[in-house]
Amino acid sequence: MKAELEKKVLDTINKYKLVSEGDKILVSLSGGVDSVVLLNVLDNLKAKLGIQLGAIHINHLLRHFSSRDELFCINLCNEMGIPCFTFRKNVREFARENNLSIEEAGRIVRYSTIRQFARENGFTKIATAHHIDDNIETLFLRIFKGTSLKGLLLIRPKFQNIIRPLIEITKYEIIEYAKEQKLSFIIDETNYSNEYERNYVRNIIIPTIYPRFPNFREKIYNLISDLRDLYSIVEMLTKNAINQYVVFEKDSAVINLKITEDYPKIITREVVKKILSYFKTPISRKVLDRISYETRGYGNKVVVKFKNIIVLREYDKLRIKKIEHYSREPKKTKISEVEFISYFDVDIDVSELDVNENFIQKIKTNSSRVLYFDLDGVKKVEIRRREKGDYIKLDFGNKKIKDILIDEKIPLSERDKAVVVDSNKGIVGIYYGKIRVASNFLLKTGHRKVCRIRFNSD
Repeated sequence: MKAELEKKVLDTINKYKLVSEGDKILVSLSGGVDSVVLLNVLDNLKAKLGIQLGAIHINHLLRHFSSRDELFCINLCNEMGIPCFTFRKNVREFARENNLSIEEAGRIVRYSTIRQFARENGFTKIATAHHIDDNIETLFLRIFKGTSLKGLLLIRPKFQNIIRPLIEITKYEIIEYAKEQKLSFIIDETNYSNEYERNYVRNIIIPTIYPRFPNFREKIYNLISDLRDLYSIVEMLTKNAINQYVVFEKDSAVINLKITEDYPKIITREVVKKILSYFKTPISRKVLDRISYETRGYGNKVVVKFKNIIVLREYDKLRIKKIEHYSREPKKTKISEVEFISYFDVDIDVSELDVNENFIQKIKTNSSRVLYFDLDGVKKVEIRRREKGDYIKLDFGNKKIKDILIDEKIPLSERDKAVVVDSNKGIVGIYYGKIRVASNFLLKTGHRKVCRIRFNSD
């Protein structure tokens, strides 16, 4: 068993290029049979591989026997002549502070601690003792709880600087190796508690399958390998589709919906998911399917809105756009007894002018960024974003600002950029790349108190 298992591990290392000569490898050591076997196998292969070894143990402070496990790892490494580094982390407190399960909190704390230590102490690789049975348990869990195609890739042989030399070894082989080599290890009593989801799969579901399908591990592992190959193709096609049909702008990504003519639905969905990941916006499968559905439609509408981004369908395009949040601490100033509150970069000027027709015509033709209005009776002016229900007075009556923007064919993604100049006497005007002034605030001839507002940015 010793020679056979170590050869399989060596084959796995070579097959996936897990190790390079000169690597300094940090083994994650819990004290359980898996990690003890991993440490022993790598110790036996270190001369052949040309590597150095160290071990790290994270005490999660969860169990009554956690100090015993820590001491076991220290003594084991001392006997083997391998440096051992130990850390104590309050996982229960971390879970409570971050609203996580104990399992998830433990994983995050463990990996972050090990990665930081490896980085600071010159370890080039981190080795964990994941094996075939871990992958099978993970597959069942993800299928039961819901997952994507990428989620079915499961635990990979290598991810960044983390390697899994036992990933093609079964739990049975690991236990038999430990028996043959008379290795001591810790038995974690929590492994028998079916309160944990993974233990339920391990202790209840898999033993039920084995008598009827004794070779299921091998069959499932082959499926996992095929899924990895399949997803590599999906990734390649997704990258090609993004290069061909996606344009990245300052605050958004625009997908040309002709993508649906050249690529299957799964690729379109992966493109959307990839772009959302750029904006750091995780979404559910239900929402992803809803967005993907809109790629095959037509029209002009808001598809879905999150805290930081909005997804819009703009006829033959799908736009994923970052939502701009203007400052909630506006600039306040008082000019000529009028209070001004602005959330934007503007210049404000108030003057007493003798207004004539030439002046009125001049500002009509030359004021794409400057709004002039009559200040008669105005005591307060607020310069803000457009809000639902806003309307402006025109010669023929009131009109919603939303309808003005639609009539002007302002793209859906640009409409929320419209700036409203409001006052105690009603809305003065709007700026949306050009100026529109309410009829009751238009300048009239004669001696007038005139306000000029210049918009310095879009």
